[in-house]
Amino acid sequence: MFRATGLDLAATGNRFVSVGLPWGSARPEDQSLQGRGPLVANVPSDLLTFRRLNVPPTSREIRSRVVREELSCSLPFPLEEAVWDWTDSEDVASVLVAMRSHLEEVRERSGDRARLDGEPLSYLRAARACGFEDALVLDFGASRTTMCAVKDGALEWVRVSFRGGNALDERLAASRDLTPEEAESLKKERGLELPECQEWLATLLEEALLPRPVPFEALLVCGGGAQMPGLREALADRTGLPATLFPIPASLCPFRDVAAWGAALAARPGLPRIRLQPTARPETSLRPWSLIWLVVLLLVATVDLEVRHATLSRRSAQQAEVLQVAVRQHAPDLARLPNEELLTTLSRRIEAAREATRRSPVLLLTTLGRLAGPLQEQSGMEIRAVGFEEGVLTLEGQAGSAQQSEAFRSSLGAILDKPELVENRAGASGQTRFRLEGQVREP
Repeated sequence: MFRATGLDLAATGNRFVSVGLPWGSARPEDQSLQGRGPLVANVPSDLLTFRRLNVPPTSREIRSRVVREELSCSLPFPLEEAVWDWTDSEDVASVLVAMRSHLEEVRERSGDRARLDGEPLSYLRAARACGFEDALVLDFGASRTTMCAVKDGALEWVRVSFRGGNALDERLAASRDLTPEEAESLKKERGLELPECQEWLATLLEEALLPRPVPFEALLVCGGGAQMPGLREALADRTGLPATLFPIPASLCPFRDVAAWGAALAARPGLPRIRLQPTARPETSLRPWSLIWLVVLLLVATVDLEVRHATLSRRSAQQAEVLQVAVRQHAPDLARLPNEELLTTLSRRIEAAREATRRSPVLLLTTLGRLAGPLQEQSGMEIRAVGFEEGVLTLEGQAGSAQQSEAFRSSLGAILDKPELVENRAGASGQTRFRLEGQVREP
């Protein structure tokens, strides 16, 4: 039969339990798991942060955005350094978050083959498989004590205390001058008869901030510490609920195998599960084929640059030859100059020629001659003064009306650049005096 295996990474050693898929018996396994079915490993509760968030009754994609936003505001570390997943009901999301560095430690212990799930969900699955939808789960482990509240078949809260069995052994050894081995034997023999054990349990429950009466239908205990004499009776006295072991299959140990059994149940349909899978980091090293393609692309780019350079060099030589021919024809005195000096000299000569043209009386007379046509079209208009400075022509005169002077200005667009009426006002005898300026166009 196809089987799934759960892995509990306990402080006292790894524990394996397998279950049949989609149904079948449960049984403990050894560490020789090669070639078997799915492997689900518990991420310990002390490496997880639990959040119970209200989410809108909409698609999972939108809920995921709400969860991400809530986590980014409430986590004590950046969300980029975290790995998280969640299960949800109609309006509540149960979110488990782990730091990426912690997951790497778990991955080293569980191996690359394992799918990482949360230990609190293993307690939840175990409780539901035993028929409990409303229960308080206490796992008394060697290094820590884990409490999980289950309400309506979902996680309500998770609390972890580092007051585990080892801490109690150290306290007994210190107070009674015993070795750790003797303290552990004394704890297993007398249990809650000892004042130290009674104080340890009282402090543990007080720090858990449990309400009274405890609002759960059942109190389920597991872990090696649950074997301590008088523990379940003391829990019943302090909580008002009978403390019972998980009624798990008889082939399993109710003290050691509950968390591993719950992890294995993650592979069965209908039970909540998550996958704490770190996002794959981009590879920084290049593969051999990538190196080959990189070399090919560099060669193509180099050939392209060489071709472009040769083409530009050829065009530059052709243009230099054309320039030399033109210079020998029109400026033979410059023919022996180098190209750079030749271009500079030609630019200075051209600019000097333009400046001479701007100041030439011939340009002014030519422009005034061209003004004769537009002026003749305006009956009664007179030009009484002409000015010319820095290439700007100024005309002063009088017209029959402001409209006539404006019409004259418009007709000069083909002769002057940007002709403008600087002055256009009524004068004596009903005439309009105007002053017009415009840039003389170079030939």
